[in-house]
Amino acid sequence: MANTLEPGRVRVGHIVDASGDDGTLAQSATLTFDAKEGVELHVAYLIELPDDANPQFVRANRWFTRFGEDLPKTLVFFDESGVVTLHRLRASRISHGSHPLGRARAAVTIFERPRQFRDEYLVKELTSTIDGLEEFARFEPVTHDVEYLPGGQHRTTVVVESVDSMEWDANGYSYAIKSSVSWAAQRGRYFHVVDSEPYILTTSDTGASPLDHLAAQWPIRALLILIHGQPLSWRSHRLRDDQFPVWMMDGTTSDPSFVQVQFQGTIAQHSADKPSSPHFSHPPLQLTDLTPAALADWVTLYGNEVFEQAVQPAVEVLNGASRFLEPQLMMLAISLDRFGYFRFGDRRRRPLFENIEKCMEAANIEWTTVGSRRGIAKAIANVNNDLKHPDREANPPSIQLLGLTALSKLIVRAQIFDLLGVDDRQRDAFVTRGNDALNALRIFADGHITISDTGAIQESGESTGRSTD
Repeated sequence: MANTLEPGRVRVGHIVDASGDDGTLAQSATLTFDAKEGVELHVAYLIELPDDANPQFVRANRWFTRFGEDLPKTLVFFDESGVVTLHRLRASRISHGSHPLGRARAAVTIFERPRQFRDEYLVKELTSTIDGLEEFARFEPVTHDVEYLPGGQHRTTVVVESVDSMEWDANGYSYAIKSSVSWAAQRGRYFHVVDSEPYILTTSDTGASPLDHLAAQWPIRALLILIHGQPLSWRSHRLRDDQFPVWMMDGTTSDPSFVQVQFQGTIAQHSADKPSSPHFSHPPLQLTDLTPAALADWVTLYGNEVFEQAVQPAVEVLNGASRFLEPQLMMLAISLDRFGYFRFGDRRRRPLFENIEKCMEAANIEWTTVGSRRGIAKAIANVNNDLKHPDREANPPSIQLLGLTALSKLIVRAQIFDLLGVDDRQRDAFVTRGNDALNALRIFADGHITISDTGAIQESGESTGRSTD
């Protein structure tokens, strides 16, 4: 069977630990897989006394006695399907009694044998696939041409060529968004494109841990979520480094190829539902709208702590952090507050509504059918404060909360256009004629809701909100 792990599969083999002072240990163990938690290692052992004649489980006993404090950083699992490197282990469950069982999970699971046992693996390359990248990149690794022949016959020529890419450098990494294609064929019988999904590649000449590579790819995830405005999931990860070469039957090695790697922090996303919005395939920005310099600037900006803290709450709201509108609006208010602080750039403290208004000015947002910039900014700030402070005893009607949350999402997403150097017309189209903007404004139109310059929310001519001067 293939050297993989999927839900329902159990692999029985041995683990090897070379970290002890008493030499290398080999002991039987089992690997299981959970779609949400990832790989789990099961190690059965016996309780032994120090003076036992032939101790076998002393080291495993030590691993789990203090709930995993003495677990080695790396264990390597072997069975007939291959080798799995379990890195950054921690205990997950421990049973007690005369025949105890220790269980551990790895933060990083690499489906290949390493050259050496190490506490830390610094690898050169990591690739990842993620929802939304294909629609954003618009690569065409497969093209075809149909030639119509006499007699109603036709000849179809298929060209498979994975050459499209966008590359840039930032924060010590080389980045690339690359096209990819894999296919299967049998001469005279069939031709099938197995996969044509593009991927993100980070390269570190000096090497970086797999987790650091993944962290370096988070700015691209954040950008894609802001562009699409809906949840996106990581789908796969692979790494390539000389520490994980291709092993031959005689024990020699060849040049490394990409091998599967699983991160416990993203594994649950691999089986998440695919995005289904009818507008998903028509994002407001595409890769062809950007330059390598713009993407480098974005990654560099994301390395600024103030900017990252502005982006993250909004990204997690858009990515489905909560189904309830109240925490959504409050997290979006945090993002807008920090975006405004970032845009003012003078490190001064200001009221929330001023920072929100600054964000609207930067994105040239004018929703006059709803209210003025200052009025909308004050309404968002007021409702956020109402939700934070129970002594106000103010709970906005759900239709108003829905509308203000939708507008807040748009304001946050609109921040990326000028930062990426995109033509102002694309930003203006997004905030006025885009589907998400039209849907948000329709909430106010259908509910006959307007906002005064003081932030008071008026429904059918009756003021229902708190005003701020």
